[in-house]
Amino acid sequence: MKLIHSYTILGRPVSVNHAYISAVRGKRVIRFPSKEFKAVKEFVKKFCVKDLAEPTDKDLFVIIDLYYPDKRRRDLDNPLKVIFDSGNKVIWNDDSQIKNLYVESHLDREIPRTEVYVYEKPWKNLHLGRTIKRISI
Repeated sequence: MKLIHSYTILGRPVSVNHAYISAVRGKRVIRFPSKEFKAVKEFVKKFCVKDLAEPTDKDLFVIIDLYYPDKRRRDLDNPLKVIFDSGNKVIWNDDSQIKNLYVESHLDREIPRTEVYVYEKPWKNLHLGRTIKRISI
């Protein structure tokens, strides 16, 4: 597999629950990005653009390691939207190019962070050596 880019975002992984703020304007509810989400987006843009000539248009395999500062229960998929949206037009053209995804959650009380590794997808069916059973109901 060819590594296209990797980066680390320091701080507690930003959840999609904290990525947007809702405000009521008359009878309409308007959603706009929070400061946390804007900070992640700016970080990715600032530090990834200088390493990449232009966003890739290839199919991708992404590995994400989430390091939390405590053992609270969290949904594994909550930070993914923030990570995917921050990479749009910077690392990839659109997050629909991500065809395979591997996510792990870890505990690191000292340095909470998010590590992202973006690979060019090498072949059609990537299974990481795992056996997948199909269950019929």
